Amino acid sequence: MAGIGGIVDLRGRRIDGSLVERMVRAATGPNDGTVVRDGNEKLQIYSVPIAVEKPSLTWSRDGTIVVVADARLDSALPGQTAGHALLSDYEQHDTLTRASLDGDFAVVLIDSKKNLALAARDPMSMRPLVFYYADGLLLFASEPTHVLATGLMPRQIHERAVGGHLAGGVLNLSWTFFEGIHQVEPAHIVAIDRDGFHSNRFWNLEPQAGTPTDQMEAAENLAWLLQNSVKARLPVENAGIMLSGGLDSATLAAAAARTRDQFRLPNSIKAWSFAYTETPEADERAVSGPLASALGIPVVDVDAEQTPPLADFPSGPDENDPLYGHYQPLLARTISRAAGDNVESMMLGNRGDLVVGSDIHDPWSMFIEGGWSRLMLELSHMGRKSTGSALWLDVVRPALVDRLPMPIRRRAISSRSRPWQSWVDPDFAEATGMAVLMIDATPRPPKPGPTGRRFQAILSPFQMRVATWMQRMHTQQGIRFVDPWSGSEIIRFVLGLAPGIVQAPSSPKQISRLALETMVPRDLVVPLSKTIPLPFIDQHLRGPAAVHVRELLSGMHGEELRFVREREMRAHFEEFVRGKALDGNFWAALTLEMWLRNFW
Repeated sequence: MAGIGGIVDLRGRRIDGSLVERMVRAATGPNDGTVVRDGNEKLQIYSVPIAVEKPSLTWSRDGTIVVVADARLDSALPGQTAGHALLSDYEQHDTLTRASLDGDFAVVLIDSKKNLALAARDPMSMRPLVFYYADGLLLFASEPTHVLATGLMPRQIHERAVGGHLAGGVLNLSWTFFEGIHQVEPAHIVAIDRDGFHSNRFWNLEPQAGTPTDQMEAAENLAWLLQNSVKARLPVENAGIMLSGGLDSATLAAAAARTRDQFRLPNSIKAWSFAYTETPEADERAVSGPLASALGIPVVDVDAEQTPPLADFPSGPDENDPLYGHYQPLLARTISRAAGDNVESMMLGNRGDLVVGSDIHDPWSMFIEGGWSRLMLELSHMGRKSTGSALWLDVVRPALVDRLPMPIRRRAISSRSRPWQSWVDPDFAEATGMAVLMIDATPRPPKPGPTGRRFQAILSPFQMRVATWMQRMHTQQGIRFVDPWSGSEIIRFVLGLAPGIVQAPSSPKQISRLALETMVPRDLVVPLSKTIPLPFIDQHLRGPAAVHVRELLSGMHGEELRFVREREMRAHFEEFVRGKALDGNFWAALTLEMWLRNFW
């Protein structure tokens, strides 16, 4: 693992040093660097860096202010550490300002004179940070389990977080799965003093003004922004990238290679690609391989069929969160191999689809630009059964929903007879407010329409949770997870573009495709297309993994706790085995059961 943590008594009482020792033991792993501890009777802090990083505990000259940082700041001056940049900002402005809070970071600043702590986290959830506060005592750490290791609070499940997990995986970003332990929300500063704590947003995702109206000019600008974002995140020596056949990772690979060559950096870049031999329709190496070769990036093939879903059973989710993906065993194996090759950071294009893709379009602009024929042509690419359904689902309905006031949307959802799956215990669903958990957690866009929907996709609470999940898997192996698509300048730029410049149904991710063509020959770009190996996943779950699923669906802990109903879950799975589609939320209920069995 890696991260930061500490205990401070804002009422001046002495701290038991053994408590911090327990937190350090919970936070450290075999691939961590030197643990640095510091403090006094009323303040104990630590930093556990990944082996290739430097710890960051930064004190003011008079020793009254300390910054504890797990951070990569774009705002830091050349040669300036993140801690010194933040300390300088605080000493000038008496707070942490937006000017210094730019990058990937989790930061806690403690001012002993004021008995004040400020905890801040980056807007895209790239570094985790949680805290517990009671009667002037503050504990903070990168993970809830590090706080729980002190034994100062009862270990209890936060049931509303479980409800959010079952309701599409979307939960309030201040929650953890442990009662009483709070998460610092992305893009927020939490001010903590003797009287309590309050959270304020320090950053709003404002679309960039004055963006190009010409698509090719916009693509060139995007390519330049991506190269800057990659350069800021490339390690000193060994970088890795998970390379699929899709545009998001391909564009990052090209940006990384161009940055390496243009600035003559000593970086060694290596790619990892998943190989599917028995299900060749899922294998993307035929398109990703030539691109990597042209970029001078060696590729390591990872046999995906040897690490299918549930390959690590009965292991499963991490103790901190029941989130567990179909690919988790495969990802863990790939990251472990990369660690063995001394990779310092691994690039993934997770947010690329949210920034420039997804089914987010502007049909009204299509109609204005090309009339009825253009609109019908584009809608034909949306895969609807009829023109009428396309007009309703892709034109009229989104426009109406975008403009509905939030209280009306909330009432409409909560008035449904049962807006949750049959296997969710209805009493639990009612008690946790499952019907409206998703809409309550969804960020409010600055304006309606396609740009507003893209804003919501990028800031989706589920995607924030996925970012933390990915960071956790990588840091456990001593590797830093980075996603250059999460750069704030890239996101603001794309949100400032006319939606039709970004993409259309007939040309998905067109802006990304054109940006890639400015860096590599077009014949390497044309074949790129992401493939989701759903047939392989379904085949395995119906076959070899079915015995594990049935074991999990027998004597369920989730039913004992009145979260889910076992009989309904078993019935749904057996229908899937016989050929029906698996409900997307079934997997969340199954991974919750794995989490409950392993940790509760």
